[in-house]
Amino acid sequence: MLNPSPRTLKRNSDTALFKEYHNKYPTHGYRWLNAKIKLDLGVIYSDNYAQRCCNFAGIRSISRRCKYNKPGQKYKIYPNLLLADIAVNNPFEVVVSDMTAFWCNNTYYELTLYSMNFYINIISHILCLVQVLL
Repeated sequence: MLNPSPRTLKRNSDTALFKEYHNKYPTHGYRWLNAKIKLDLGVIYSDNYAQRCCNFAGIRSISRRCKYNKPGQKYKIYPNLLLADIAVNNPFEVVVSDMTAFWCNNTYYELTLYSMNFYINIISHILCLVQVLL
């Protein structure tokens, strides 16, 4: 550009300021850098503008946020109530089914399994293709 606008000049100077602070503190993101600039220099930028300056300069924090895991059990194990009180004596006396749905290659499928509790094996299955309009 031959004659950059004042807005472009201000953005370039602000981007240089964010680069300078990022070089001092590479593990922090744009919000922390914005707060630090506000404390040190008294210059106030909005978070949106700070994010734009950091994106324009290609600034990304080096460290990633740790994933928070809630304390306690991750999942609850339920008892097998089907085989708890049932005495299965003959084949096909108790037949159970289970259905699961999943995406594969941008296609939605539903898989249903039929199981016999006498031999504890799968006796039949059905795979349905479901048309999903997105």
